[in-house]
Amino acid sequence: MFESGIQVWGDSIAVGITYDEQRKRYVISKQRCPKRLSDELQVKIVNNSKMGATVLDGLERFEATPPVEGALCVLEYGGNDCNMDWAYVAEHPEEPTKAKVELPEFSDVRSRASGRADESQSGASRVLRRAGGVYRQG
Repeated sequence: MFESGIQVWGDSIAVGITYDEQRKRYVISKQRCPKRLSDELQVKIVNNSKMGATVLDGLERFEATPPVEGALCVLEYGGNDCNMDWAYVAEHPEEPTKAKVELPEFSDVRSRASGRADESQSGASRVLRRAGGVYRQG
């Protein structure tokens, strides 16, 4: 199916971080998406995701990594991009607060990252993960 495998780029969601109620701490889930994809599709997954990453971090890391020709590229960002400086919000609750990466910049960088994935992953399709599910483009 994907001879060159799947390259995953994202944040802690793509890493597979979840909260373990019994242990009362965050852990990497055994049922994380990249592992399930690998198991179900019998394909090599390279997970380049990083906890705390924003789309800006992802594009920088993506551009610094040699492309894998023919690989499917999965991009999953957004949770950290919409995060705020919560200490500032607590100290100034009446003031408007901006997200770490404002929506217009997020959309622009995500589009550039998707375009960059198409250019460098020669012959690959592009997959974008959004809050509502996974959508295939290409």
